[in-house]
Parts: sequence; C-alpha cells; structure tokens
Amino acid sequence: MFGFTNQNKTKTQIMELSYSRESDILQEINRIAFKTKDLTEATKIVTEILSKYYNIEYCSLFLYNAGKMNICYTNIEERYQYEIEKFVNELYHEKFFDEKEDIDAYIIKSDRGLQYDTAEAREIVHMMFIPLILDQVLGGIMIENTSNNMEELEYEFFQVVVDNISIIIQNLLYFKQIIENSNIDGLTSIYNRYYLNAHLSKQIEIFSEKTGIFSIAMVDIDHFKIFNDTYGHLHGDKVLRAVAQFIKDHIREIDTVYRYGGEEFIIDMPNLWSSDALKQIDIIREGISNMEVYTDEGHLTKVTASFGIAEFPTVSDSMKGLIDSADKALYKAKESGRNQTVVYKI
Repeated sequence: MFGFTNQNKTKTQIMELSYSRESDILQEINRIAFKTKDLTEATKIVTEILSKYYNIEYCSLFLYNAGKMNICYTNIEERYQYEIEKFVNELYHEKFFDEKEDIDAYIIKSDRGLQYDTAEAREIVHMMFIPLILDQVLGGIMIENTSNNMEELEYEFFQVVVDNISIIIQNLLYFKQIIENSNIDGLTSIYNRYYLNAHLSKQIEIFSEKTGIFSIAMVDIDHFKIFNDTYGHLHGDKVLRAVAQFIKDHIREIDTVYRYGGEEFIIDMPNLWSSDALKQIDIIREGISNMEVYTDEGHLTKVTASFGIAEFPTVSDSMKGLIDSADKALYKAKESGRNQTVVYKI
C-alpha cells in the first residue's frame, strides 16, 4: 500500500480501498500495450487517462536515465518545463535517493500556493510526485492542481494502478531497446545498414516534399586488408571501431554515420550542399590520417580513408542512385591514390 508524506513529513497509510475507479483505469492503461509501441505516445495516453479519471490539471510523466529524471510527456507549457524538470530531480534525489525515506509518494499542499519554481506563477496549491519503480527506477509521475480537490486521489490512487503503469513503461522500454539494438552494428556501435535503408528512404521522401537538399559520403578505409593480414582480425576490428568513433565524434549533431558493410561507412549530412559537405569531410579525412592506432604489441599502425560524396537531388532523387553515385566518386578517389575526397559530378 501507499505510504505518503506531506510537507510536515507525516505518513499516512491507506486503510480503505475502492476498486471501482481503479478497475476502469487499469483496463484503459492495459489497453495501451495494444494501441502503441511508441514510448512517448504511451506516456501521453497515461497522463490523459489519469487526468480524465482524477480531474488533474497538470500531469507530467518522467523517465529516469543516467541518474536524471527527464520529461517524456507533460501538458505544462513549454516555458515552465525546464524548471519543473530541475525541481523534480532535486525532489527525487532529496526525498527518495539521498535520504531514502520509506515513502511511495511525496505530497506538498498549501492554501496560499506552493513556492517551488513555476508553482506560484501557475497558482499551484497541491502537488504529488510518485516514482515508478519495479526492479529499478523507471521514472515518475508528477501531478499538480490549482485547488485542493485531490484528497480523493491520495486515497484511491493506490499501488496496483501505479504498478501497472510501471509494467507498461518497462515493457515499452524493453521494446525500444530491442529496436535500437537491431539498428546498431554490434562491432562499431553505430547504426547499421538496415537502419540506413529505413532512415535514408524516409529522409528522401521528406526532402522531396520540401524540396530540400542533403549530401551523403561513402567512406572506405584504405588498404584495410593489410591490417587483418598483418596484425590479425582483432586489430582490424580495433581499426574499424576507431574510425567509426572518430567519424561519430566529428560530424554535426544532425548528421548520422552508418556502417554500410565491411570497412565501408556512409555519412548522412542533411541540408548540406556537396561543396559544403566536401569541406566537412576533408576535415574528418585529415583527422583520420592523423590517428594513432596501436596493436596489442605496441606497433603503431597508420590509418587513412577515401571518401565519395553525392548530393540529393542533384545527382539522383532515389536512394539507390544516390548511393551508387557516392560509390563511383569513392572509386575515383581510391583510383587517384587514396586518402582523398571526390564529389560526384553529372
């Protein structure tokens, strides 16, 4: 059962439970798994269900990641969200993490209005925060009202409802992780060819409608076979990881790098003409040529790479045509001596 604490740190145990409302809400919550596999959409539905059954004015659902509570969905205005997120993290660490109080929910209320950031501006008088926990902390629900009509919620919103919300979220988190893992190359930890096909085809569709431009670069590690033949495949794997990580660290935030196959990569650069892409890629190419990758025995192996760039929709408005053009430019770069960048021209 829930143990709640209020601003005076008194604790109340629930003694009387009414199942009628919880039965209805559980049915709706459990239907979420059949409605969507999208985590953001699911949290939106959860908050809408809670608001509907308990006349809640503000409802925010947080997901816990890397030691921080992050808003996944809220009906609070965007201008207040940063301060709300900050407040919830301070509250969580103080009441549930650092002090490890034996409570399931934290409540503060006052007829004169609450004093935490944004509460006064929104005239909040009643706030409840409930962490969502199964085997680990998944996130939390924050409920706020401008009136003190949430007394009923404190006694009816009991553990079985919250546990079911937690189970739904945990299952969706597992599903999201499975999907992400299926899109990630196991060796280099960057996106794989499967995800490239899905993402690039969608991008072409969007950019075709908006008459946008973007460039891609095909990358091939020069003389890669020598690394495998001379130092073994484990060192070849080390070179692949090093190049993939270097590219990932040196592209723009909106760019994406994929492992295309073997020692080949593709870099997607939205909103870049090929002339601008050439400048960016040459910086990456030079950086790779200055990398120092050592074998386990301490031998320094120098790495270089060749690049071929193609621009959408100038050279092609299809994924196959675009990749083929980048591949032809790459072939010319290798044929011309390697460690070069060539832009495909019609």
